[in-house]
Amino acid sequence: MSRDLQLRSWLLERTGPRKGVPLLDPQIVLESALAAMPLSPGEAVRCAGHWRELDREQILALRTIRRLLAPVRRLAPLLAEHPRWAEVQVWERLAPDLP
Repeated sequence: MSRDLQLRSWLLERTGPRKGVPLLDPQIVLESALAAMPLSPGEAVRCAGHWRELDREQILALRTIRRLLAPVRRLAPLLAEHPRWAEVQVWERLAPDLP
């Protein structure tokens, strides 16, 4: 999932969005990233403060969140008006505390 989103983001940065071309639809990147989040924001907050004490699976879930945010972050100028952008901003505020 992360590689797909990275590729889409990279292509969008270079070519811009194109109607009717799903590969070049920034909304798909945002929706896919949010749908793939392995934890809720609340769960991530509870885990982030003591991530070094967590088991490997939980640490990987927190790292996945960071990886999913990266392609969305790069498309911020194209997505700022998206109805779910506020959810991305919640995740962005958590990102500095994630491994």
